[in-house]
Amino acid sequence: MTKKIHPLPSTPHNFELGAILSRRRRHKADLQSKYMIHRLAVFGVYARGEQTSDSDIDILVELCDKPLGLASFSMVREVAALFPLKTEVVSRDEIKKDV
Repeated sequence: MTKKIHPLPSTPHNFELGAILSRRRRHKADLQSKYMIHRLAVFGVYARGEQTSDSDIDILVELCDKPLGLASFSMVREVAALFPLKTEVVSRDEIKKDV
């Protein structure tokens, strides 16, 4: 059963790391069991406290050994829907490619 998502402040100047972490914490177990997620972490400007009104939320997803295939699209949509701001959901492999 999916937990109900409660609305959070939708304006960037009211949205802070604590709200992101709280939302992630509430939904992490469900996401982990549904998509075999090993780690779900916040990184980028919100993690550093440097967000502006134009900032998006960056979420790192590390999967267990089993690839998701097409279910990865659903996982990305579901993780991004947790937050009222534009959210980028990336894997550790995607970050390694950029370095």
